[in-house]
Amino acid sequence: MSDIVDIAALRASFQEKTKAKDLKQFAETQQALIERLLKEKQFLEDKLKQSEKLLTEFASGALVLPMTKEEIICQEQLAILKKRSSERALSLEDVKIFDILVKNLKLIREGQQDNSKKDNFRDVEESALVAIAAGPEKSY
Repeated sequence: MSDIVDIAALRASFQEKTKAKDLKQFAETQQALIERLLKEKQFLEDKLKQSEKLLTEFASGALVLPMTKEEIICQEQLAILKKRSSERALSLEDVKIFDILVKNLKLIREGQQDNSKKDNFRDVEESALVAIAAGPEKSY
């Protein structure tokens, strides 16, 4: 009769074994999560340092954004005109070329910027357009 085990003892033994197994699995899962989060934290810190470095370089002028071919051509031609102007007075043709280059360079640079600042007149309601067309009201 020594093979007979008390039900209460069997229940306690089962609970101890399952608790240990569950706790071990929980600890392993937590450890894996902690390791993953530490790696992610290190990655984000590296990205932050890299971004801060780029921002510092850009603010100091050491970092120059890439220019388009058109912008490079305009700047080269403006440099030629600048050199020519230091040697002699510019001709009317040179002044026209200068004016065109400056306008083109301005258009190129504005095209690279965010155009969301400009008002979009297509979004104006019809009643507002009618009020604008009617002009200011005159009171006598």
